[in-house]
Amino acid sequence: MRILVTDGSYRQTLGIVRDLGREHQVLVASPKRFAMAAASRFAAGHMRCPAATDSEAFAAWLDGAIKRHRIDMVMPVGAASCRALALNRERWPDVRIVLPPADKMELALDKRRVMAVGAAQGIPVPATEQPRSMDELEAAGARVGFPLVLKGPIEGPSGVRYVDEPGQLRAAAEAYVQRYPLPGGELPMLQQRIVGPGFGVFVTYQDGRLCRIMSHRRIREFPPTGGESSCCEVADEPVLIDQTRRLMDALAWHGVAMVEFKRHDADGKFYLMEINPKFWGSLDLALAAGADFPKDLVRIAAGETLPELPPLTSRLRFCWPLSSDLRHLRARPSDWRAVIGDALRPSVRTNMRPMDPFPGMIELAATMAHIVTGR
Repeated sequence: MRILVTDGSYRQTLGIVRDLGREHQVLVASPKRFAMAAASRFAAGHMRCPAATDSEAFAAWLDGAIKRHRIDMVMPVGAASCRALALNRERWPDVRIVLPPADKMELALDKRRVMAVGAAQGIPVPATEQPRSMDELEAAGARVGFPLVLKGPIEGPSGVRYVDEPGQLRAAAEAYVQRYPLPGGELPMLQQRIVGPGFGVFVTYQDGRLCRIMSHRRIREFPPTGGESSCCEVADEPVLIDQTRRLMDALAWHGVAMVEFKRHDADGKFYLMEINPKFWGSLDLALAAGADFPKDLVRIAAGETLPELPPLTSRLRFCWPLSSDLRHLRARPSDWRAVIGDALRPSVRTNMRPMDPFPGMIELAATMAHIVTGR
């Protein structure tokens, strides 16, 4: 196939290109001039595109790219790309795109609606409130309780802010809105702070039927208070497998996704945090463990019916030394022994490839720029 993969600067896109580029022609799209995945020896080409956050401009660009390059399949990676493809998929009836319907994509991107679906399935969820105005802020905070977290209600380029006491709430909300302007002037949602290790469950679904599932535990993250994995390992957590299956069965999902949880130190329960209805940042761990989620989508696109596989379990740890772990180390220098030890330990897998070095150079340059500029 000629496969167009979006979001070429994402580390999971690099994993997809290295995985599929051995058997298919994989073209990489990115708004950036230098895209990590496009630098891979397994990429067949690089195309500059509009940012997928402008759904109409991105879809119009795809119209031309699909025709010009005779694309058989488009594989979106980022949340905005997945949303744009789901909303506009009727524009490309002859192109294979493995995504859920647009309404289910919109639901999965909305953390408030995900909490409601999870609670209906008997899955523990954090107390969550969505104030409609600053006047409602204090009452909403009292219902959630402290400490709490401010976060964007829709999956996208926003962050989190932690609030320990009621007196800090208004100033924190005002600072959040200034730092992360939300669509329509919306306020961030308020959510009970769950303190404990993060977990994620990866799945492939085909027409509402679970085909592949595995869970992982985050060892280190960036930022250290909660973010993408800088080091993680395969986990064997039957409770997470059960909760994820109930949630995604209820959505009759189609395609890949990661469901995020945290295990609360206070009560030991796994709390649902959100659904990432797309490929996830720790995809490399799954690929190293033999769980080939990108090829699942290619097989679905080719018309195959996938078998249901048992949950994958193995003793495997993975880290990203040139990107997230360096950023983690800058934020938390006391972890230097663990970071260096995992980078040097032969049993720990990394995304560094001596036979495919150029993505690593771009990755390191981007990390150094982040460290210098803070962006």
